[in-house]
Amino acid sequence: MVLKKEGLTYYLDVLVYEKGFNLIKLGKDEECEKFYLHAMVIADSTGNNSLMDTIKSDVEKYGIEA
Repeated sequence: MVLKKEGLTYYLDVLVYEKGFNLIKLGKDEECEKFYLHAMVIADSTGNNSLMDTIKSDVEKYGIEA
């Protein structure tokens, strides 16, 4: 709650998502799953619906078990 109040999560969800996406492209599928899960939780808690839609799309497209 403190992070949200102070605006310290600004773009954190996007950065974590990008890390997961880059791991997919590098063929590190198992490692990417935790980053997608973290990004999903952060995006949900901050109300970033656009990123949530992107994550859901990637989960289906790449068969990620997030």
